[in-house]
Amino acid sequence: MAIDWTRLYPLFARQLGHLVGLLGQHGLKMRGTEGYRSPERQADLYAKGRTAPGNIVTNAKPGTSAHQWGCAVDMVFLTEGGKPTYEGDWDRFGALVEQVGLVWGGHFKSIKDRPHLEYKDWRRVKAAGWRPPKET
Repeated sequence: MAIDWTRLYPLFARQLGHLVGLLGQHGLKMRGTEGYRSPERQADLYAKGRTAPGNIVTNAKPGTSAHQWGCAVDMVFLTEGGKPTYEGDWDRFGALVEQVGLVWGGHFKSIKDRPHLEYKDWRRVKAAGWRPPKET
């Protein structure tokens, strides 16, 4: 799944662009797997390990995830052949995420979510009523 940059909050997208540049400079080959997330998608993920099969992957109920306001992205490393993998230098990735002023999910207390990064002020974005543009 590719990231639709048009559905990201503009200030977050700018910081994410800086991060992508830094990743390249540091030789970290990565790509985004999920950006904006609909309430239905968030509900499906929240159900995992609760009312649906699988392991718990999030503690964010619908309406409480930065993804729903275009203020979060999940990323994976890429193998030499370009295949997604969760094997990589997550600590280095996290340091670069924080260097550009974003929040890294690897420091979350309840579920360590190393692929996740988000805009620090996403709750203000939500409170202001900003919504990503409709899918084109």
